[in-house]
Amino acid sequence: MKKILSIAFTAAFMLSVSGSVYAGAISDLAGQAGMNIPAQVKTARPAVASPVKPADNKAADSVKKAEWLVMVYIAGVNNLGLFGAASLNVNQMEQGLADAGKNSDVKMVVEYGELSTDGLGTVILPDSTKTLLVQPDTDRDQINSKVIATSRNTDTGDVKSLENFVRRVMPRFPAKKTALIIWNHGGGIVGIASDDIHGSMMNLKNLSATLRNLTARFGKFDVLATDACLMQMASVAYEFKDYAKVVVGSEQPIPGAGYPYQGLTNILASSGSRIDATAFGELIVEGYGVQYNGQPNTTLSAIDTAKLAGFRDRLNAWTGLMLSDQNSFNIIAKANVLKEVTRMAQLDCSRDLVHMIDVINKQEGVSQAIKEAGKNLKNYIERSLIIKSYADDRDNHGLAIYLPDLTYEANPYESLKFSAESNWSTFVKAVLQSRLDNGW
Repeated sequence: MKKILSIAFTAAFMLSVSGSVYAGAISDLAGQAGMNIPAQVKTARPAVASPVKPADNKAADSVKKAEWLVMVYIAGVNNLGLFGAASLNVNQMEQGLADAGKNSDVKMVVEYGELSTDGLGTVILPDSTKTLLVQPDTDRDQINSKVIATSRNTDTGDVKSLENFVRRVMPRFPAKKTALIIWNHGGGIVGIASDDIHGSMMNLKNLSATLRNLTARFGKFDVLATDACLMQMASVAYEFKDYAKVVVGSEQPIPGAGYPYQGLTNILASSGSRIDATAFGELIVEGYGVQYNGQPNTTLSAIDTAKLAGFRDRLNAWTGLMLSDQNSFNIIAKANVLKEVTRMAQLDCSRDLVHMIDVINKQEGVSQAIKEAGKNLKNYIERSLIIKSYADDRDNHGLAIYLPDLTYEANPYESLKFSAESNWSTFVKAVLQSRLDNGW
């Protein structure tokens, strides 16, 4: 579950990125040190379209293209909204622009909806979501950004709402580089973005179709990030590979305060022209690592989607060898062996892939060919696929993979591209069948 945490970009972060393309903006982060998350942010981000009324008739707010357009879809119509996480993050974006201290060539646009209370414990149900153009502001308690559109009775767990948001924003704010951040609860292969009023959640198949429509219209995003728990699974990243150059997410739960939005916004506003998709991913992971340093089960990684095909091929080679070597497979499939592999908190069917390779490779009797293929896959993950990774311990390496204990969830797993284009599902089903045959 989410914890009470302190947000601070400390000197460690400043030093760690001082030689990077965004070094010129690091000094602007000093004012952020010591900022505390409100005490009400105590929850976690675990698993689990209406007509638009424009605020004005402007076709675009800028004549030239911005360096970056960052769209943050904040679906806070759940306990995260009640605990203040949504408003906290928008205020951080405002503060980040103010910290930059100059006119920014970056547009931060937020789709904002949340549950709230009247201070006496009565829940206030939102009658609309607002599209905000984030403005520089130092008031940490009040959102003062410009409302550029209002959507009535929006179901924030419906992919149509996300699609409507992106379609209204991208033509209005043309940019050289784009990022889309989906903010909410996450559940790995189950989906993302729950709406407690409508009882809805975006499943990956529908989200994938929506992203396909959007990229067909506007081109591939530079960055697609999920500020939600448990989303950095191989099958999820593979589902997103055609829609963004870099995918950012966490294999473990994300703490209540989410991404380091103040520092991210500040650096983009100060040095956006020098930041590409790779540097954007590195930036979030660097800041996240400083923000949550030492917090248990805390991870974040950035993946180069161009390397996912190579990852799939190496995974297929590894699993193919395991499936064809019965003696080795019998050792690997034993419950007590794979039970050693790090599993994700709150999602038992999701396990760290690199740690799985390490566990298998230390088993006596497993063939040398399988061990070499595992090492090859591990090296590719760590040196090519993952651009940058943060983890609080050595058994989390930035990428999880589907491996349930006994129950194979054909729906939703087999609706995903990864199931169709890799042999991982064949391996998982063989492991589960072996367990049934030999007793759990």
